Amino acid sequence: MIWVACDFGAWNGNQRQQNLSRWLQEARRLPFVSAPKQDPQPWTVEQKARVVADGSKLSGERLTVYLEEQGVKFADFERWRIALEDGDRGSRSAANRIRQLERELARKEKALAEAAALLVLKKRVRSLFPDEDDDTEGPSES
Repeated sequence: MIWVACDFGAWNGNQRQQNLSRWLQEARRLPFVSAPKQDPQPWTVEQKARVVADGSKLSGERLTVYLEEQGVKFADFERWRIALEDGDRGSRSAANRIRQLERELARKEKALAEAAALLVLKKRVRSLFPDEDDDTEGPSES
């Protein structure tokens, strides 16, 4: 907690002592606000899944008490719950994408094998008929 000593007269010449005293009293009634605490260790996926699974069985005040016992904020709980729900859809879409890419890869491998076979045949024809050439260097006779 930080204590601040303040000479009200020196603080601001435009403020009346009455206002300053009232603000001080109101400030003393406010709850103490500390800096946000950093988690000593981040939550693992398994821990998050356990908290979400246990918390999904509870509602209202019981859920709030459970989350306080676990040291989890409700906003974090909701974010984890939504991420787990979306994760299921994400894994299905990832599996579909993998399947699509595998089909595309197989199609391209087949096209590449066909192109390689055509090149081999072309070389073979050239080796069998070296004198014949499709290109003519002179003018055509038509």
